[in-house]
Amino acid sequence: MLHARTAAHDDLLRNYRHARAGPTSLGAQGAARTDELLQATLDLATEAGYAGLNIEAVALRAGVGKHTIYRRWLSMAAILLDALSRVWTTDLDYHDAGDVRADLRERVLRSAPALSQPPIGRCTAR
Repeated sequence: MLHARTAAHDDLLRNYRHARAGPTSLGAQGAARTDELLQATLDLATEAGYAGLNIEAVALRAGVGKHTIYRRWLSMAAILLDALSRVWTTDLDYHDAGDVRADLRERVLRSAPALSQPPIGRCTAR
């Protein structure tokens, strides 16, 4: 088995789905605020790494209250995942060749450079 589902994995997926569903129901002004929050998250992650990220710091950077963030995302992991998914798209497009080993090898080879370069490299390196 290549991937065992865990409660933590299920929580992350649930939070991510919540993050993806939230901004679309907030209207144009809400979508603009969401973009500001995601940019603040990326900026802070670049400066301090994931360990230095917290909801309070993102709220302060974006000039909003914590409730504005919690209305959209349930956790710091969810907001960072959403922010990274907006900037890291092309390297995530993989085709299924029908060979698990070849597919996995391609994913690792294509992901490694992206994980070491900004903005993602700086977010995950610390």
